[in-house]
Amino acid sequence: MTRFFTSTLVLLLITFASCKTQSPDLYYSKTTKSTDIFWGFGSKDLKSFIEFRDANNLVAIQNNRKVKTISIQEHIETFLIPNVESYIMEIESLKPTEETKDMINASLALYNFAHETYKNDYIAIAQLIDNREDATTIQDLMIHLDQEKRKKLKSLYQDLMQTSVPYAKQHDLTVSRF
Repeated sequence: MTRFFTSTLVLLLITFASCKTQSPDLYYSKTTKSTDIFWGFGSKDLKSFIEFRDANNLVAIQNNRKVKTISIQEHIETFLIPNVESYIMEIESLKPTEETKDMINASLALYNFAHETYKNDYIAIAQLIDNREDATTIQDLMIHLDQEKRKKLKSLYQDLMQTSVPYAKQHDLTVSRF
């Protein structure tokens, strides 16, 4: 009898824990609050990385530890990209509801777009910077990054705000924007 009671209790606890709903603050925090990481998206980011490198303050991750680096490419590959990947995983871990699915999808579209831009455009430009290639070529690529990719990121950000701001207000959450 005690064994049956214990087994039933454990089963009920597991069921209760798996059915636990996620709070509105958690949804909003994971989908929207962290978007401030995109504040300098585009040439501003890359110029900041150059400044950090020149001041000997650029970091990379090696063996799970922050270390100084002079390679902008290494910084992007070991620090920036994994950071965005962790945000994507957190957003994907949210259980979509009828009320939150559009906000989750808009957030994933924004983060995935940034992720692809980091992996492709940022890395390509970083390689040129690290190899001290032609400054005009680098500048042209940065202009393209701002005109095309930053513009698209802003559009995706606005899409997210259209769903997340009303959600936050409905749940009396503090709205933040970059």
